[in-house]
Amino acid sequence: MALQQLGDGAQLDVSITPVHGFVGSVTITFPNLPAGISVAPVGSSTGPPFVASPGQALSVGISASQAAAVGNGTITIQGASASLAHSTALGISVSAEAVFQLNVSPSTVTIGPNGLASAQVSLVPGANFGSSTVFLSAGSANIGNTGVDLSVSSEFLTAAQPQSTISFQSGLQVQTGSNIQVPVTGTLGTQVENIPLTLNIINPAAACTNASRSTTRRTDMDPTGVVYDPVNKLVFAAVDQTNAVQVYSAVDAHTVATIPVAAARGLDISADGGQILVGSQTLFLSWVDPNALEVIGQVPVVSSLFNGGNPPTPLRPIILASGKVLVDIGGAPSEWDPATNSWTNPTPSGFDPGDIIFRRSSDHTKHWPPLGGWLYEPGTLSAFSQSPT
Repeated sequence: MALQQLGDGAQLDVSITPVHGFVGSVTITFPNLPAGISVAPVGSSTGPPFVASPGQALSVGISASQAAAVGNGTITIQGASASLAHSTALGISVSAEAVFQLNVSPSTVTIGPNGLASAQVSLVPGANFGSSTVFLSAGSANIGNTGVDLSVSSEFLTAAQPQSTISFQSGLQVQTGSNIQVPVTGTLGTQVENIPLTLNIINPAAACTNASRSTTRRTDMDPTGVVYDPVNKLVFAAVDQTNAVQVYSAVDAHTVATIPVAAARGLDISADGGQILVGSQTLFLSWVDPNALEVIGQVPVVSSLFNGGNPPTPLRPIILASGKVLVDIGGAPSEWDPATNSWTNPTPSGFDPGDIIFRRSSDHTKHWPPLGGWLYEPGTLSAFSQSPT
């Protein structure tokens, strides 16, 4: 049996061949083991004491520590059952331990929110390494509660394939810290080497040392759209589930009015501040007078653009500087011209935004829809002028 100091060891199976009707169990011992040689059960075997029977073999692992003498030797295996005893000799050959070193570059990795970073681990084989394999283990894909995950490109390092990449990926929320030990080890047999790799987690966002907020107001249900009227210093909040647009004072937060609008969704104020347009989950857009605080008109979404079928719901309107309105209908937006009450499709070929992000600039000349992607999926943010075509 070939063994290596600090290696994985080798398995020995001891079976019992009965003669003359023997049916008992046999106690197996390993008397006078050479220094540095140890025996332990493997698989379903137990012990010591080690026991085998004609129907149940004994499986043990034999390993050599650094104290084991290099060279040839003998292990005695003895079996006893009542007055019966037999023994046999097992020859072993112990080789010197495999020497290796693990280097990592860089030894310190720095990462911020929503970031990527990596380090390279290199194996330097030493004496007696031969065809040995070092196993890289990260223990866990998460580094504590830092918000940073790690992965290992290759868990096995050999003289022929001596390199592996440790990759780090962080989320939007991270716990900052410095000199955090990265839990990666290299194992060969019973040799375990901790890789000297540390992690610095930074947050480049400026600290807010004087955090404050104005008075808050409850809307009873989730607000589905908010717009500010700077002339009258009013906040208009659409609340779908209460079928209303709540109006609050931006000065002292008191309730100014409640304007009934069925299934109100997004809303926007015109560039001159003279009108507010409210989208909904119905088939209508509603005009609101920000001075009279009442609905002054409803516009049904009817157009041959929708192929004569049920028109989509006008969820979110954006009023452009031209007076035209870009309407989010849960897919590619449509453009409505209030002057002619006509609808057009302004989107170029291949333009397929989701219905999550839909914003405009403060001067109403540009709008930002996402291109082909939802809030949590990869996509492209693009800006369009007030004439989206």
